[in-house]
Amino acid sequence: ESAFSDCVSLKMIDLPDSLSKIGNMAFYNCTALHAVEIPDSIEEIGFAAFENCTSLKTAVLPCNENRVRLGSSIFERCSSLSSIIIPDNVIEIGNHAFKNCVSLRIIKIGNSIKEINIGTFEGCINVQFVFIPDSVNCIYSSAFYGCLNLDFIRLPNNVTIEGSAFTNCNNELHLDCSSLEITNGLVLANNRTSVISCLDNIINVVVPDGVIKIESGAFWGC
Repeated sequence: ESAFSDCVSLKMIDLPDSLSKIGNMAFYNCTALHAVEIPDSIEEIGFAAFENCTSLKTAVLPCNENRVRLGSSIFERCSSLSSIIIPDNVIEIGNHAFKNCVSLRIIKIGNSIKEINIGTFEGCINVQFVFIPDSVNCIYSSAFYGCLNLDFIRLPNNVTIEGSAFTNCNNELHLDCSSLEITNGLVLANNRTSVISCLDNIINVVVPDGVIKIESGAFWGC
């Protein structure tokens, strides 16, 4: 844990195939590190392992038969990271894993993920297209909060979504999901009976007749 934390001049590292775990905060605040290829032997990457690696442009995750867990805040504030591919062998993504990755544009999520956790992609202001696999059954609060340029997101039908998951997202967001609907800047669920989120730059809100619940955080930060 914290093995290379705050090594601010470290630019490159070659991780051996004998490695099975990267500990908590192992490369935290390595602000000059620009690329990392994580070997296929890895099974766990700990909390904040690469948080605030602001020069990190490329991160290749392990892709083999090992079941891999990504810790909370693993790439939080990696402001140069432009794309991420979550392979099918990754079974868990921790809270705030990619929070404030402001350059992130392309996200591909593997078919073993069952939950998009709290704040996973919060503040990823340049993400435009997201495809959520059918394996996902729940999207937790603030998962995509403040994704101001998110144009399109494909979601499994009947996925459970907590309030604030899409709050302050692009007000021209298109949802491909039969159980959700956008009406006058509000994301509605459960046959238009609950308000999930309010989108960005909405000034006047009319809650439709038939709504019986406003989810927690639906108007957070509006």
